Parts: sequence; structure tokens; C-alpha cells
Amino acid sequence: MGRILHQRVLVKNSQEAHEAIRPTNIRRLPSSLVGILDDDSLKLYTLIWSRAMACQMESTITDMIQIDIANAEEDIVFRSTGSRLHFLGYQAVYKDGEVASIISDLNEGNSDVEAYEVLSSLKMDDVVEA
Repeated sequence: MGRILHQRVLVKNSQEAHEAIRPTNIRRLPSSLVGILDDDSLKLYTLIWSRAMACQMESTITDMIQIDIANAEEDIVFRSTGSRLHFLGYQAVYKDGEVASIISDLNEGNSDVEAYEVLSSLKMDDVVEA
């Protein structure tokens, strides 16, 4: 963390099109513009501000596991997946329902994390009983 991401310019003296769309002051939070901007403008500014912040932040760190469980004849296969979030990273900027759910799950534990723990304890050729 604390690392600043920089984009490399491919051609000297070139301007990238996306450079025109960014906040003029990153410290001007969208919440400070409530009542100043109309609803559509505030939504647009929030999107631009969030994306500008997110692209400078660290990546999300997640462990994922996938287990295929088959019967003895291997003609029926069930797949189970689980994940465990270690670091929210750039997703912390976004205030949508999914991120709020992730933060909530981090604070109080969730079934996906429990599934990850159970699945990660399995070894090849373990017998799984219903």
C-alpha cells in the first residue's frame, strides 16, 4: 500500500484521450458537492471521482478455490467454489450494495468464507459423504 501507480506515455508529446476526464482536485469529495450539483451531474462526478481514485489504489486480494466432486463412475460431477477476501483494495472506493456487503461480511464472517475453509481442507481422492 502507499504505492502510486503511473501510466507510461507511449509516444513523446502525445495526449491520451482519457486525461481530459478527471477531477480537478481529488480532495473535492462527491459528498461535498451535494446540493451544489444537480442529481445527474453529481452521479457523473461521483463516477469520475471514484474511477480516478480506484485506478491509483492497490488491487483487491482474494483467495479462490474450486473443487470438483464426482461419483465413483465419474459420470456425475458437482463443482463447488469458495473465496476469501484478504484486502478490499480499490473496491473500497465504490459505495454500491455489493461492496457494502463485502465490507459487512469481512466484519462479521460469512458463509462464503466458511465454504472456502471447508473446501480448502479437502485433499485429492478424499471421500465426501452427504
